Amino acid sequence: MAKLYLVIFESPGKIKKLKAILGADYEIIASMGHVVDLPRTAFGINVDTMQPEYAVMKADVAKRLRSEAQKPYKIIYLASDPDREGEAISHHIAGLLNRAKTSAKMQRVTFDAITPSAVKAAFAKPRQIDQQLVAAQEARRLLDRLVGFPASRFLWQFVPGKGLSAGRVQSVALRLVVERDQAIATFVPEEYWTITALFKAAGGEFSAKRSQLAFDGFLRLYNYSEEKDQIKRTDDIDSDDDEPINTQLPLLTVGERVQALKLTPAQHFTKPPAPYTEALLVKALEQHGVGRPSTYAQTIATVKERGYVDVDKRKLAATVLGKQVHTVLDSKLKGLFETAFTAQMETALDEIAAGTQNGPDYLRGFWAQVSPLFGSAVIQATLGQKEATTSQGDIPVVEDDQKMQRTARAATLPKTPVSSKSLATTPVTNKHGVCPQCHKPLLKRRGSRGEFLGCSGFPACHFTRNLS
Repeated sequence: MAKLYLVIFESPGKIKKLKAILGADYEIIASMGHVVDLPRTAFGINVDTMQPEYAVMKADVAKRLRSEAQKPYKIIYLASDPDREGEAISHHIAGLLNRAKTSAKMQRVTFDAITPSAVKAAFAKPRQIDQQLVAAQEARRLLDRLVGFPASRFLWQFVPGKGLSAGRVQSVALRLVVERDQAIATFVPEEYWTITALFKAAGGEFSAKRSQLAFDGFLRLYNYSEEKDQIKRTDDIDSDDDEPINTQLPLLTVGERVQALKLTPAQHFTKPPAPYTEALLVKALEQHGVGRPSTYAQTIATVKERGYVDVDKRKLAATVLGKQVHTVLDSKLKGLFETAFTAQMETALDEIAAGTQNGPDYLRGFWAQVSPLFGSAVIQATLGQKEATTSQGDIPVVEDDQKMQRTARAATLPKTPVSSKSLATTPVTNKHGVCPQCHKPLLKRRGSRGEFLGCSGFPACHFTRNLS
């Protein structure tokens, strides 16, 4: 019996469970993630318009989707994951299917769990694709490419080796690990003492504890049984301890005399910060506002696969290669992979998702200010690199990814190391004046709120001046 409905899901491993819920009238196939995306080894962005140049990444999946679209289904349900990325996947699949059959009726359904109640509730209220979410995901994808592609090619000039890369979030994650390792290696213990005193007052016994560093000290009153051996540092993001709470302090009055029953001095030494585990690194990225939870697992997997960090007993440590990569990026692309600057990008992406920021305008301004950091040689290689493709409809299809990876690297990597002084940069004039903060030339830019002047030293300098 012919199926009445087609459901396009992401994960093939969950199709059987979904079929059991939906029943025999539904045909379910898996897209296995992105079918259409930016090409793997070509830049894939028109930097004048900030429009993506997409390619079909899974030709066999795309072919089957087109074939299924030709069948007389009443409705095609797009059931990719319920997030921005899933919305973009559904959008691209809808484009493929519309080219195969313009009369195909498609609807979007989302659910957080594959349970009868969640799935049936979703199919009871299908909707159209949310184009605002699609635009937000596209801006994020393009921003990652605008940073990662030229930064990786820039890195290849200074660090030899295969499979090296830099990225908007992965390089910040590496930075955090390297800086934590440095903090541990250079840590000098400081001596401090705690004196715990047990007092007796009219209302009962209580304890007071004072911890004194060489240059600082503080007073704590709390339950005697909660004595700790290490001073809690308020800037230590790794600590899970709560401030001690006094649950037994009796009512005292000003000037009341109390009897000291016992004084207990103890010598201590401050301890270095703990090495990052994967969980603590995720927590640090979250607290710095870098990346999004859905991307953290892939980010950490990438720095491990690149050989930038090692894992020993769950503790992350930067390798020699990782430290070398960080040194190059930090010294030669100053400011680009600072946590604060990357967090600012996340804020802009949230504004795009909310509809208060225009994606292409933001990306054009970002590229105009950041691209000079890489030098003209890297930019020319980045923009000129093309990917070997064939045609499938009006979207190119990637042919030989491994071959293109070799070609892309050869197109950018010089035969001998290049010094940073030999990298020509885009010429910048004083036409619009100079920055009052760093005295570099100002550049005219356009954002969602009109034209403005921005410092050519961005991202190291964030000065802007509104022209409207």
